Amino acid sequence: MRDAKFHGPPLAVSKDAGQFYCEHVYFAAQIEAALPTSSVCRNSAGEVLVGFLHVPPDRLTTAGSTSMGRRQGRRWTRALVVQALCGWDPELEIQLAEQPRRVLLTGFGNWGVVIDNPSGAFVATRVRTHKLLPRSVQWFSHVLPVSDAAVDGGPASIQQAIRACAPHVVISLGVATQRAGYSVEVSATDGGFDSHTGSHIEALPPRTTLPDNWALAKVLGLA
Repeated sequence: MRDAKFHGPPLAVSKDAGQFYCEHVYFAAQIEAALPTSSVCRNSAGEVLVGFLHVPPDRLTTAGSTSMGRRQGRRWTRALVVQALCGWDPELEIQLAEQPRRVLLTGFGNWGVVIDNPSGAFVATRVRTHKLLPRSVQWFSHVLPVSDAAVDGGPASIQQAIRACAPHVVISLGVATQRAGYSVEVSATDGGFDSHTGSHIEALPPRTTLPDNWALAKVLGLA
């Protein structure tokens, strides 16, 4: 059942992250978070606390868009991010006790028809979100390029952001221009992604499918 605290656009589970950089980032982040040396925590089901949330477009996203306003979209996205972190906190408390909770929040920059990406804009201006949470939460934000640099393990990549920030939780945002609501991704494959070179190759079929990760969906009341 959907959590009653969220009163925005439709919120649903998705098992199709798009086989583009959003899915590549979700795939690569889970691989990185599952390494024995990773700082990322797990829930009681053993799932790494890595989530991917597709946000809907707003009026600034594409030319001629008639979607919702940017401020309203930010409020709804903020409500979901805060709900997720509050939902994970009981399990983090068991594992971390009084240690500060380290949160990595990522979004994407502009590309193609997306002239002002709401995911990257939210990540770059997440101060109000921080104010809604305890001071013990330490925020790290990173706007990823929509290119191989997001997943090639280099300085701008999701893998390097996880290594450098040593977060306990990772929440990545991306925009789905064809969706009217929010989508919590639970499935990730390496379709279209050569993980050895960190390259997007459109014709590559999935070779590896990760187990579904419901960690974010659960705390948002979708499982």
